[in-house]
Amino acid sequence: MKNDDVQLIQRVLEGDDDAFSVLVRKYQKQVHALAWRKIGDFHTAEEITQDTFLNAYKKLPTLKEPQRFDSWLYVIAANRCSSWLRKKRVWTQPLEKLEETDNTHVQTGTYSGYVAAENERTTAEAQRDVVKKLLARLQESERTVITLHYFGEMSCTEIGTFLGVSTNTIKSRLRRAQQRLKKEEPMIREALDNFKITPNLTDNIMQEVARIKPAAPSGGKPFAPWTIAASTIAVVLLMFGFGNQQHALRFQQPYSFEAASEMTVELIETPLVLNHISKPDTRTQIGDTKTPGRSRKSEQPPDDAPAFVAEAHADALVDDYTKWELPKEAKARFGKGGINAIQFSPDGTQIAVGSNIGVWLYDAETGKEINMFPGMCQAIAFSPDGQFIASSSGKFGFHGEGLQLWETATGQKAALIDGPPAASALHFSEDRKTLLSLGNWGELISQLDIETKQANVKNIDDRSFEKMPRRYSPEPYALTADKFAVGGQNGKIQLWDTMTRKKLATLNGHTAGSQEQIQEQLLFAADEETPPEEDQVRFVDGNPFNVLTLAFSPDGTRLASGGKDKTVRLWDTATNNELATLQKHTGWTNALAFSPDGKMLASGSTDKTVQLWDTATGAHLATLTGHANNIVALAFSPNGRTLASGSIDGTIRFWNTETGDLLPLNIMEHTEWVKAVSFFKDSSTLASVAFNGVITFWDLKTSQKTGGQTIDPWDFLMTSAFSPDGTKLVSTGAKFATFLNIGPNKIAPTWEPDRLVRLTDVHTGHELATLTKTVGGLGGVQQKGGMTFSPDGKMVAFYGVGKIHVWHTERGDTFTIPLVESLNDAMDHFLSDAEFHQHTMTRLLDEVRVLMFSPDGKKLVSGTGGGKVQMWDAETGTALAPFLAGQDLPSTFTVALKDPITALSFSSNGTLLAVGSEEKIRLLGNSKQPRLKDVPRGTQSLVFSPDDTVLVTGLRNGGIELWDLATGEKITTLNGHTQPVETLVFSPDAKTLVSTGQDGTILVWDWEEAVK
Repeated sequence: MKNDDVQLIQRVLEGDDDAFSVLVRKYQKQVHALAWRKIGDFHTAEEITQDTFLNAYKKLPTLKEPQRFDSWLYVIAANRCSSWLRKKRVWTQPLEKLEETDNTHVQTGTYSGYVAAENERTTAEAQRDVVKKLLARLQESERTVITLHYFGEMSCTEIGTFLGVSTNTIKSRLRRAQQRLKKEEPMIREALDNFKITPNLTDNIMQEVARIKPAAPSGGKPFAPWTIAASTIAVVLLMFGFGNQQHALRFQQPYSFEAASEMTVELIETPLVLNHISKPDTRTQIGDTKTPGRSRKSEQPPDDAPAFVAEAHADALVDDYTKWELPKEAKARFGKGGINAIQFSPDGTQIAVGSNIGVWLYDAETGKEINMFPGMCQAIAFSPDGQFIASSSGKFGFHGEGLQLWETATGQKAALIDGPPAASALHFSEDRKTLLSLGNWGELISQLDIETKQANVKNIDDRSFEKMPRRYSPEPYALTADKFAVGGQNGKIQLWDTMTRKKLATLNGHTAGSQEQIQEQLLFAADEETPPEEDQVRFVDGNPFNVLTLAFSPDGTRLASGGKDKTVRLWDTATNNELATLQKHTGWTNALAFSPDGKMLASGSTDKTVQLWDTATGAHLATLTGHANNIVALAFSPNGRTLASGSIDGTIRFWNTETGDLLPLNIMEHTEWVKAVSFFKDSSTLASVAFNGVITFWDLKTSQKTGGQTIDPWDFLMTSAFSPDGTKLVSTGAKFATFLNIGPNKIAPTWEPDRLVRLTDVHTGHELATLTKTVGGLGGVQQKGGMTFSPDGKMVAFYGVGKIHVWHTERGDTFTIPLVESLNDAMDHFLSDAEFHQHTMTRLLDEVRVLMFSPDGKKLVSGTGGGKVQMWDAETGTALAPFLAGQDLPSTFTVALKDPITALSFSSNGTLLAVGSEEKIRLLGNSKQPRLKDVPRGTQSLVFSPDDTVLVTGLRNGGIELWDLATGEKITTLNGHTQPVETLVFSPDAKTLVSTGQDGTILVWDWEEAVK
């Protein structure tokens, strides 16, 4: 009883170790059961059990509510297990595999019950098999309730209070489970009898306890008892396994415990992680079936739970998600990767977010991180029973591992035979026995048998690259049991049969969209400092018909499509007729989701809104606003009462679909793209800036975000640079930007240059100065490197159309280095068509992609799209030396950039200049310098180590390569990013390397570890 625990704890704190041994005997069976279940290894579970009690003993004086000792102990044990799993992440032999162990290795004299166990083995095996099959039929929520009810002997009211849901909901789940169980209930109780405790575990623990003594309690007030039985709850939470004594014999232990994955009940986050933003009486629980808006006080966990969680947090080092799944050379990761897909678990208690670096699993009630499954994810699906999560990198993931299958509870990856190919869409069969996947270009269909892990892959001949060779941009896909859909750039949608792999129909509709005005000027007016309003150019993608997103209704009878024509269209998949055209968005429609009952449709757009529609009538239900940038993913909860929306602004917001209200839950730090990073004043603080102008500060000692600012404009930060000390940021942005992540490089196909260069105080976010200049050229937002600070932070150089500008930020004056004749001046010469096109091609080749000051600040080097590298006098703008001439002007009216310059870096003494391009890396300045050997393609960023012995290169594929400058040999490759590496920066103390990527993450590397 709770009073007994309180008295025992008081005695322990007064120095009575015998009282603690009573607690150990009372709870060690449950703790060991949990550890064995989660880890899968008996001996490791013993170590974790012992470690759990030792930590509990040490921290016992900090337990403010001893009446909750059992739950506190559970948190410690679960965190120890999770920590072990995340650190090791190794495949462990499932306990059921031990059935195949040869028992001749067992010493029969070890156990007095060996003969009896052999006689009962057949019965126990049959019993275990039935229980496994029985529990596999239950959803996780039903499995939890039936376990609490039978094993814990808890009433529906007690379970409801414990889980924080209504009694009626518990009764409903229990009733559904009982309908499925029927006659097998006695077998569950009998299986429980096979669980027995290790006799010497208590002695081992108490031997260690004898070496420690807890501090005296801080106060003398009596402890208030709690009302729910401690033993009952702990048994319910921790003990979940069935089996015979065969496994026990193998391990020379006196009991058996099978921990098949389909028998999992995960309850760790539900009663304990309760740090809500919202008030208990106004919260709407995401997975619940109760009407939103009604008072939920009776269903809330205790109000003092957050303080209780804080006590256990000291044991939860694993909760620092910045350390999850790190490369061995890395110390931390900031950011979780841009959002690609969202899905709720079948019972609504968890939500999975497919990001640029992996699948993040969250508690759907609290938003707390539960786990992360590594590998770029652009498609995601839960199995109907919630046991598995399938993910795939899609067509654009450099470091995705194709199709992956994860156990939701343990985070372990299933070994798939022959490695099924990457998929663009995933769909589980209703019986969860088969996973259907569509190839990453829609060119094949794969059926994965979940039991055997064997895939049956079949090509779709009519979608082969031989018959459809020109597919350079992505196509949206949707997949259901019997058909899949493909959207085209021409506004048409094709329906295909998944079994016959033949095309069923072509749907036309988006081809009727209104054509946007496409301006064909090539920045005629952009040479002017402030172009007249009527002459300003707004870049617009030239194809207004593209289908951008598709979604099937849950029953597959309807298809929704959205595209650049700003409409949402509903189709009947049986008749191929268009049912409705839904118009409300002012931007492109690029995210869709049906509610589970198919009666509601949600659409997300580049206009930053989510619209809700009635699918039966086509009526508009609500407009949801709150995101700062484009919507990229949508998902309904299983009961349809909650909608989750993900945006490239890095947030996932939750909405009440009946009222349209924004719910207090908010998942963050999924920013799509980190543009730049710098150490802020010292080696312990980082400042980063994202594509949308959000500046964030990170404490490297605590791995915590400590603050941030937002600079204008919010839509898109075209190019930016931090000052060397990180205190200032220079940037220019784009207005009205439509931003899409559709490949290894981000694109903004619709945008209008801001024509303001802003100098911002990083700490306060205040603008220190502005300069009216057009930055960039015909390549616009793709020129990430055309802006840089001088080493003393007093000058800024950036590229404008046909010229380089140098801005003395303290003096306020500028000077210009002209590269080609201005187009307006050229027009005064009455150019012929051929001369005009030649002039345009010259400007394209001479567009500056990257700029770099020399270490002394006296020289400026530029690299162009045409491969030209030129040095200039930074004070006068005089041309000093052409290092590389670049490619010749083409004779035709088209130009292909053969080897554009992508990165520049000086050594600290200025004697070496590293020049990175698409094809190679060159080292200029010393004829005796060894050439780098076997340099890969796709250099994106460069930096010399502080001692100039190593050149660090960031690649388009997300890799970071270290090169020994003395030999030209590659030292190693650091793999951590999944998309191009934007920035490489060393800390002032030279101990840390920091990299940022287009995957939305910042990686902090231990330099000493990296160069080992």
